Amino acid sequence: MASISALRTSVASVHIPPPVLVGSLGEIGVITSRLRNKQKGTKLKGPLAKIGRSIELGGRLFSIWAAITMVVERQNPNPRKDKTKVVSTGPFKFSRNPIYLGAILSTLGRSISNRSLMGIVFSLAGGVYIDRVVVPKEEHYLESKLGEEYIPYRNQTPRWLLLPVSKPSAVGSEDLTAVERDK
Repeated sequence: MASISALRTSVASVHIPPPVLVGSLGEIGVITSRLRNKQKGTKLKGPLAKIGRSIELGGRLFSIWAAITMVVERQNPNPRKDKTKVVSTGPFKFSRNPIYLGAILSTLGRSISNRSLMGIVFSLAGGVYIDRVVVPKEEHYLESKLGEEYIPYRNQTPRWLLLPVSKPSAVGSEDLTAVERDK
């Protein structure tokens, strides 16, 4: 029987799929706004709805594109499933986490189209949780599992879209040069 620590390093140890988490938080925010009747009519109602729906659709399509790319590359998009190689094609050329990015954008778009400030806040909170808690665990897992293949990909591809490449924090710092470690 495998130990718990061995099981945690065999997969990324994600308990709730992050798209489900951020989507649920955003929806709770939208429902809360409706219950509190904080969706007052504004002159921006029509344009906000269109902008929000466009962001939501774009996020969903980005996530779907990423999931299809993973399946084509014979990798399971489920973060709980073992990974055997780095996928660096399709949307993974632009972001190391396109499924999560798409989920966050989709949830933000829905909140915007519903004029729900609570939905926006909850969606952003879910995004921060994914960025600060979930992704570092997954990056540690991928580095330990796919090291030589993953490290160059991580160093060249931004965690999120159009942002500078984020350097690893405490986890995975063994590939830093002595100069970088001494800073």
